[in-house]
Amino acid sequence: METFETYCKKYLTGNGMFDDDAETVFNLFMHDETQTTMVGRWNDDMETYPPMMQNVCIVALNHFTVKWIETNLPFAWFKGMFEKFEKDEKLLNVICTLL
Repeated sequence: METFETYCKKYLTGNGMFDDDAETVFNLFMHDETQTTMVGRWNDDMETYPPMMQNVCIVALNHFTVKWIETNLPFAWFKGMFEKFEKDEKLLNVICTLL
């Protein structure tokens, strides 16, 4: 079983973030005001949700992560791994309307 929490943390570390930074980012993201619909769901089995939920979750996490990196680690070598989705503002705006 893979939960939203484990999936998000794997995404962060899979794109080059160190475990401790990934833990920090995820904990801040999990408690961010934009994630109120996910309260109580972070440890749910992702397979019980439509597959689109993975994508929506990652887009929101990615957007949050870029802001965190810019504030806390602006010269991090892995910054570009998260910025790749931020480059196309039109696509991001469309996706964020789904959140």
